[in-house]
Amino acid sequence: WAPDAYSEADDGFTALFSGGLSKMGIYGFIVLFYTFIGLKVLLLTPGDIRGIPDIGYILAIVGAITAMVGAILAIMQDDIKRLMAYSSVSQMGYILVGIGLASPLGMAGALFHAFNHAIFKALIFLGIAAVIQRTGTRKLSEMGGLVHRMPFTFLFVLIGIFAVAGIPITSGFTSKYLIYEAGLEKKIGILVPLLFIASVGSFLYSFRLLAGAFLGQLKTEYKDIREASALQLAPMGVLAVILIVFAIVPGLMLDMTDEVNTELGIGTVPHDNFAVYTSLGTYNALTAFAVLAGALVVGGVLWLIGGKARWVPLLDTYTSGEIPEEGLENRYHYAFGFYMPLERLFEPYLRYPVARFYEDVVLGTRRLSDIFRRLYTGNGQTYAFYTVAFLLFVLLTAWALL
Repeated sequence: WAPDAYSEADDGFTALFSGGLSKMGIYGFIVLFYTFIGLKVLLLTPGDIRGIPDIGYILAIVGAITAMVGAILAIMQDDIKRLMAYSSVSQMGYILVGIGLASPLGMAGALFHAFNHAIFKALIFLGIAAVIQRTGTRKLSEMGGLVHRMPFTFLFVLIGIFAVAGIPITSGFTSKYLIYEAGLEKKIGILVPLLFIASVGSFLYSFRLLAGAFLGQLKTEYKDIREASALQLAPMGVLAVILIVFAIVPGLMLDMTDEVNTELGIGTVPHDNFAVYTSLGTYNALTAFAVLAGALVVGGVLWLIGGKARWVPLLDTYTSGEIPEEGLENRYHYAFGFYMPLERLFEPYLRYPVARFYEDVVLGTRRLSDIFRRLYTGNGQTYAFYTVAFLLFVLLTAWALL
């Protein structure tokens, strides 16, 4: 449902829709699996109950598959909002992995990533809303070169993209690191490879967004575009700062996740303000941030002293100066058919089959709901009959067992 819902929602509201409301589903999963079903059931192994596999492991593997499929489908999107909608599907998969693993690292990673997702998706969608407002289009193949006119919007969206891709300069890396470590601790063979493919997909669709919207040469019709307003940039800046602060000091979030883990009876994650300690190693966020930030500064300085590149008209790079047929300009655009080989590879197996599968799931759920709806008639006498019948069933069962 997410791609269609995100596409139709108001551009500004999509930031709240993706960043905030989608977390209600995560809250529901935690309540369902940790309160209604119970932690002990999640931690069962296949040998504990004959013939019944580990519920938590199944949820974790489904989450990893979701992360991978969502990332691949995001790669195929030219519509910028649909691309980020499939990205949200993929990121929710990471969170499900952490919930299913039911370990201190897994749950801490899931909660941390839910927080991160709320921040970086709100940031990116605010940036996207500003871009759509200025250009009047949602298609990446119709944008390009906007970094020359909207540099601050580009900078803030870039920070959000760093968090999506799990780069250490943002807190998105820390939460994914915890989930990876939790998967390795549990020794589920297929889990980490699926997440690795999803991570590669995250880099690919993130680069498609950056390259299609902001990089390359500025199209002629956008030469007079202005930067987003200060009122639009201010919340983006606040969200970007949050991602960086929690990247440097992950202990702020882990203190809170430990409180939740303690309440759930899972256990805590050894950490201090700047470092996380696991059975597999230590991650020092301050050191990682300093190294990467230093590399970015060095790269920026080299770019500044390297001299300006020579401007080459967009079509000259494709047609050697020849004038193309009328109406073909977009086909020579930097972002046209950006990942065409990958789309040809995956489309027959994913885009339409996956859509049909979930449509069948929805249809089946509705039919099942209709059956239960008939049982809940609103008639008090009917409910009294259900109560008596249930008590008789319990008494007969107890009598038979005794």
